[in-house]
Amino acid sequence: MTTYTAAPPPTPDWDPSSSSDEESPPSSSLTFDKERHVAFLEMMYHMLPYHYQSQEINHLTLAYFVISGLDILGSLDRVISYYLA
Repeated sequence: MTTYTAAPPPTPDWDPSSSSDEESPPSSSLTFDKERHVAFLEMMYHMLPYHYQSQEINHLTLAYFVISGLDILGSLDRVISYYLA
């Protein structure tokens, strides 16, 4: 008869008890580049990606998320002002 024992749980890499109150400076891989995100959303606003052009049912969904993203980033005026001028 074979007896099986459970493996010990993996140890986490981060120990919450060892964290300090001081925040470490953000690393370059964790910074948020707002202008880069806005530029991407503007590009999606003006021209659909190739894979979405044939899928008419997704046009409205993509437009919703692009406009919502620009609004969240506070840059909706960059695309709206183009059509108001």
